[in-house]
Amino acid sequence: MDELEILRGLLEEYSPSGHEEGAARKFVELAESLGLRAHIDEAGNAIARTGGGRPEIMVLGHIDTVEGELPVRIEDGRIYGRGSCDAKGALAAALVAASNHDEPGEIIVIGAVGEERDSRGARHLLPRHRPDFLIVGEPSGWDSVTVGYKGNLSLVLRLDGERGHLSSPTATTIETALTFVERLRAFCNAHAGLTPFHSLTMKTRSINTTQSGGEEHVEIGLNLRLQPGLDLDEVRSFIECNRGAIRSEMIDASDAIEVGSRNEVVRALCAGIRKEGSRPTLLRKLGTSDLNLAACGGLRARRLAPRSHGRGECGHRRATPFDRGPPRGVLDSHGPTSTCSGDGQRGVGCANALRIAEMAPTTPQRRRRLIRWEGPAPLRRRARRRAARVIRTSLRATARWSSHALFE
Repeated sequence: MDELEILRGLLEEYSPSGHEEGAARKFVELAESLGLRAHIDEAGNAIARTGGGRPEIMVLGHIDTVEGELPVRIEDGRIYGRGSCDAKGALAAALVAASNHDEPGEIIVIGAVGEERDSRGARHLLPRHRPDFLIVGEPSGWDSVTVGYKGNLSLVLRLDGERGHLSSPTATTIETALTFVERLRAFCNAHAGLTPFHSLTMKTRSINTTQSGGEEHVEIGLNLRLQPGLDLDEVRSFIECNRGAIRSEMIDASDAIEVGSRNEVVRALCAGIRKEGSRPTLLRKLGTSDLNLAACGGLRARRLAPRSHGRGECGHRRATPFDRGPPRGVLDSHGPTSTCSGDGQRGVGCANALRIAEMAPTTPQRRRRLIRWEGPAPLRRRARRRAARVIRTSLRATARWSSHALFE
């Protein structure tokens, strides 16, 4: 079958989240026409396989789209249709690539359901697989590799109160709720970094008010995007300690993920891009994807689990029980200073990174700054940023040494 017809076949099956059955059946039909073994699992995910044994490579795409059907057409060498970019194009490319597989190991191509809504397909799938490598198919441009996604926290705030006269000095119910929203926004501003990707941001997505007799009700929908290194529990704790009479409901939550540029999968993808004559670009996106779920404990794979999870001495994540051998997969949270050794020892946390940095050649002035940054007294933001720059400079000088000597 012509490669273009694979994509056209997927696009012609309109599949908004919650209505993916027809597209999943088409996926199986197309996969089998390419010589792959294919089926639909209990959650509705379309799964295709080829080969067997290790290594096991999983290509995780999604077969659902946002709503809004578009006619499929080819014009000036481009194909148009709902999902052609996000993300049936990547899914079709993965099927074609798998059909050409003739090396040792197994390739699994997943057309997950529900990614645009609640990721129910990935949530069902990831705990049941143990791949060695993971590639997530999302629109990034053919010559770009996405190495980071921000975390996500969606919640709804609810507050009930009594109606008061507008001339009263007492705050209204909606004013009380909005005061908490502004307090939460100040918390986000206090966690601002040097770039949007490394900053905690918040959007108010909805405000609904209703009145019934002498009572009024306020409901506010919020969405927060978390940077790598900020734990969800820290944000939840702030909300619980400051919400007062406001009730909060968590709708969706996932941690941020950022992998290193020396990660094996990243290097392989970049090598393929260079082979095709282009220069690869590494992207860090402000949104989220199913990769966040794979990175944050939803995946039990020995070599695909995050190399760091939980809270370390300085707030960075530490190694998880999932790290049972030398990691080979895509998830490499913080490079050589936060990884797991081949003998299963714990990775080096943020505090150890400081000590590694101090081993590098530094001026006495820089050394004093490092020691001051490590002290217990609270520091101004400017001082923290200055110390962080020194640490990054020192770590670059010792990265080769640490990766070869520290974990042997």
